[in-house]
Parts: sequence; C-alpha cells; structure tokens
Amino acid sequence: MVITFSYVIFIDKGDLYTYLHHDIVGNIINIIAVQALLFFIFHLSFKRVKKQQLYYEQLQQSERLKMVGQLTAAVAHEIRNPVTVVRGFLQLFKEDTSFDDPMKGKFNLMIDDKTQ
Repeated sequence: MVITFSYVIFIDKGDLYTYLHHDIVGNIINIIAVQALLFFIFHLSFKRVKKQQLYYEQLQQSERLKMVGQLTAAVAHEIRNPVTVVRGFLQLFKEDTSFDDPMKGKFNLMIDDKTQ
C-alpha cells in the first residue's frame, strides 16, 4: 500500500492514476477501512470456527461417554445374571437337610456377601 501510494504521489504525479492523485487522503482512508473491515470479518469467522470445533469435540466426548455407559450397563447385566443364579442355588442348598449346620453357615455368609 505504501509503495503504491508513494509511486502515485512522487513518480506518477497524477499522470496515469489521476483518480488516486486527486484524493490521496480519502483513498488511503478507504483502503485502511477496507483492511480493517476484512480483519473484523476474519476475526469473527475465526471465532465462530473455533466455537464449532469446540462443539464438535464436546459432541464426540458425549458420544464416547454414551457408549461407555451402554457398555458398562451390558457388563453389569452379564455379571448380575450368573450371580443371581448362584445366589438362588445357595438359598436352595441352605434349606437342604443333607447339609450340616457349619456348611449352612457358609451358605449364609456367601448369600450375605453377595448383597453387599
């Protein structure tokens, strides 16, 4: 910008670029204003892109957490089913008369330990 206006003022002196030479100050202000406007637009666009990137990263994190939650629920379900079956058999064995009292006490301990 400086080189262009220096050329128009000192070398050309209004011969070729008369429209620039007649209003040098107005043209300089115009170019500076255009540059400021472009910078402002770039700055706002850049902020918006950054916000969109942050939103996208949060969305990905949310999807990961959702998947981990579903996996955790599935694992808990798969663990709970066999443990419930084992507890049922322990309760059945506890009522069985073929086992002696010390063994039934162990069944009670196993049943109580599961529920905690």
